[in-house]
Amino acid sequence: MDLFKTTGICGVYSFGFVDFGKYYFRFIFLTKKEILKVYYDLLESFFN
Repeated sequence: MDLFKTTGICGVYSFGFVDFGKYYFRFIFLTKKEILKVYYDLLESFFN
C-alpha cells in the first residue's frame, strides 16, 4: 500500500507463472513509451 500511496503505482500480487512458493508483484504498464520513464523513475526512487 505504501507504493500506491507514495507513487500512485499499484502492483498486483501474482504467482501464476513461477514455481509454487515463489511470489512476486506484477506491474503492467499500458501507456506510451515516453511516459514509461516517469514510472520507472518512480519505482526506482521508491525501492532505493
